[in-house]
Amino acid sequence: MIIQMDENEEFQHLEEMSANLQAKQKRILKGMLDYPIQIDSVIRILSDPSRQLAITHNK
Repeated sequence: MIIQMDENEEFQHLEEMSANLQAKQKRILKGMLDYPIQIDSVIRILSDPSRQLAITHNK
């Protein structure tokens, strides 16, 4: 069942979605600022082949 929205309802819905996305973006950016050293360390660890787990092939 589809419920039709008028233009005002659609616009309000888009504004709410935009506000929610902006709030999520702020939380993500705040988290990145709160933990920059940890994020940098994780990236360095993940990009260093000697620190990655060895892959074994089952025969």
